[in-house]
Amino acid sequence: MNDKEFVIHPPPQHNELLSSWLVRVARANDVATTSFTNMHFKEFQKNILWQRDLDIWCPESLLDKLANKSHLPKQQIFDMTLKSYEGKLRRKIHGKNRTHFIQSLGNYAHIKRNGGLRFCPLCLANDLIPYFRKEWRLSFYTACLEHKCFLLNRCPNCNSPLTLSKSYQEKDFTFCYKCGMDLKKINIIQEKDCKLEAIIVLMKVLNNGWGNKLGQTVQSIEYFDFLKQLNKMIYLWENTEEISEKILFSKPLIKSAGYEDFLSSREQHSLYLASYHLISSTSNFQQYIQKNKIYDCYIYKDI
Repeated sequence: MNDKEFVIHPPPQHNELLSSWLVRVARANDVATTSFTNMHFKEFQKNILWQRDLDIWCPESLLDKLANKSHLPKQQIFDMTLKSYEGKLRRKIHGKNRTHFIQSLGNYAHIKRNGGLRFCPLCLANDLIPYFRKEWRLSFYTACLEHKCFLLNRCPNCNSPLTLSKSYQEKDFTFCYKCGMDLKKINIIQEKDCKLEAIIVLMKVLNNGWGNKLGQTVQSIEYFDFLKQLNKMIYLWENTEEISEKILFSKPLIKSAGYEDFLSSREQHSLYLASYHLISSTSNFQQYIQKNKIYDCYIYKDI
C-alpha cells in the first residue's frame, strides 16, 4: 500500500484541517485511521503522524506523498495545514515549541491532553459532511460566527479533549472517542449578545496580511506581535485599568508563557476583545498605558 494511491479520496471541505481530511479519507476506505496511515506511509510508522501535531508538523515528503496518492495539488494539501499561516500569523510555525495564537494539542503519544481542537456542535450537526475547520485551532477564534455560540474543546460528558485519530466502537470523529457521546447533539447556548467584532477583524487581518494598529496600516506579523504583547500586559501583568470590556478570568491566574492553553473559550474571548479594543484605538491605548503606568520600554519588550 505504501506505493499505491488512495482508492477513495473524498475532496477537502472549505477550510478543513489536514488531520480532519486524512481521517475522513481513512474512513472512506473503511480502514481504521492509524492502520490506514501506517500502511500508506511506512516511513512514518508507529503512529508517528498522530503522535505529533500533524496540522503543524507535516513535512515536505509527506505533502508530496499525500498529493501523489490523492491526485490533489500539493498547494491545496499545504493550505489545509496551520503552517499555511506562516508569514501572516507568526514568522515561523514549526511545531517544535508552542506557537502563539495556535491552540496546543498537548500530545502524549497519540492522545491529546489539551483542548487544542475546538468545535461548534451546531456546525457539525448541520454539515452535510461533518469536518473540523482550520480556524477552530486559532486562539482568538473563540466563538462560531454563524451560530453565535462559544466553541467547545472537550466532551462535556467525560471531559476528554478531542483526538481525531481515535474512535469509539468504529464510529466517526463526531463521537467522543472515550465515552461515545455524539458531539453533534450537545445542547449549546446560542448567545445573541455574543460580541464577535474582534474575531471578525482578526480573521480579516490574518487573511489579508495587514491590519490597523493604533491608526497605522501594518503587516499582519507586526499586528499580531503587538496583540501578543497586549495580551501579556492584560493577563500576565494584570494591568486591567481602563479596559472597557469586563474581564472574566478564573483565579488564580496561570503565570506561564502558555497561559492561553489553560483558558476557556469565554476567558480567551474576553481577553481578545479587550486587546482588540486597545490595538484599534490610539486614544484607548494611551489611556490604558497611562492609567496602568506602563512605560515604553516595557510596551515593546520581547516583541
